[in-house]
Amino acid sequence: MPASELPFPGGSRRGAQHSDYLLRTRPGGAVEQLLGAILACGPRAIRLQKALVREWEDLPLSQAIARGITRFGEAFQTDEPKRMMAGFLASNARRKK
Repeated sequence: MPASELPFPGGSRRGAQHSDYLLRTRPGGAVEQLLGAILACGPRAIRLQKALVREWEDLPLSQAIARGITRFGEAFQTDEPKRMMAGFLASNARRKK
């Protein structure tokens, strides 16, 4: 499995293998911080990003850029981006007052 896929959950490695890799390559609480950041994201966004990273490995640059734009658009086929951004936008609005 390419190193670029290791931060994403799932894949062909088992959870214990991911944990072992992360514990050996990341200091202290960095593992929990990384996993927390991934888990805070929408599951559809993570799946799309994971697929995109795999596709980028085999595509020429111009096609990789086009595929990135396509995947970004696919993220908005559900309400996940709106739901995931709601808290951030509300917090930002409160700070500006």
